[in-house]
Amino acid sequence: MQANISINMNNAAFQPRPRMELRRILLQVCETLGDDEFGIDVGSSVGDQISLLDINGNSVGHLKVLEGTNGTKIYHDPAHQPNAW
Repeated sequence: MQANISINMNNAAFQPRPRMELRRILLQVCETLGDDEFGIDVGSSVGDQISLLDINGNSVGHLKVLEGTNGTKIYHDPAHQPNAW
């Protein structure tokens, strides 16, 4: 299996301390994945994804499953899509 996290840090929410906003977003991902009642079952299907939002509610990226347990893959060309899916 393979998953990818892509976060665009080129906005005001990441200033003046980008590390703090990045940490907040990654903790939010961990909480979403760990929530048995309201979380999503990421990994059960290729293409599953979580949208990542900054503190202001702007979309800044995704966590996306690129390859499943059976080797099924989703096409991804980072040269043509550097910050988005």
